[in-house]
Amino acid sequence: MQTTGLTQAKYIKNYRRNAKHNPIVINASSELLPREVFEGHAELLAEYDDCVTLKAQINAQNQLARKKAAAATAARTQYAADVLAALKESADPSTIKNTADQLEAEATAHRAFAQDASSQASRAGIRLSPLIEAALPACFAGSEKAMADAADEVRSAVAAVSQAYAKWAKPWAIRNKLSQMHVVGGQQHSFSVATALPPEVTEALSVLENLLSELDQLKADENEISKWRADQAKADATSAAAMAKPAPRPLGNLYAR
Repeated sequence: MQTTGLTQAKYIKNYRRNAKHNPIVINASSELLPREVFEGHAELLAEYDDCVTLKAQINAQNQLARKKAAAATAARTQYAADVLAALKESADPSTIKNTADQLEAEATAHRAFAQDASSQASRAGIRLSPLIEAALPACFAGSEKAMADAADEVRSAVAAVSQAYAKWAKPWAIRNKLSQMHVVGGQQHSFSVATALPPEVTEALSVLENLLSELDQLKADENEISKWRADQAKADATSAAAMAKPAPRPLGNLYAR
């Protein structure tokens, strides 16, 4: 498989490992996208909810297992201290209860529960993965609309910053001039107000404005990689067809008698 002729994509990574799309893999450790991304896909959401529920069970049971194990360690230490104190006082240590084994058994049970939930979550992930795979193209529009709406808010906020700064800049220039007159005095020269944002702020806002247009770059990445994969598949098919052709039969020695 050839991997040349493709510019490094800005946002989509790891596509060079294989020119083909790798199936999505979701297991107990996978962090899922927000549920609202998949609204409208009932079967997907049912499996999604199972995964979320099972992951919550895994976390809760592991937390309980750690708590019980810590309590078992503390109980074992306390039991030894209590026995020693009883012996020092010539008391009967057999009446002292050791709960460490019970707590450790409970910790083991919680770990087993968590492991079982992890196995179930992995199976749910196997069912969920192809459902997400099939739904992906339909999910683009929702995030793109949210981006567009938020981008309008950001641009309005940037414009408001510029306007607010201009309102602030004039009284600031006046107050600064008053201070100079009050403290220094002397010959007074022209008075001007710089209402433009400081250069470093303008530069930062320019970077922000460019970020709001990065969806176009992301789509360009997608299109370029799709075209590249199609070209590679075509080249591979042509190469395979050429290799499958039988070699021409030798003509033999034309001068043989």
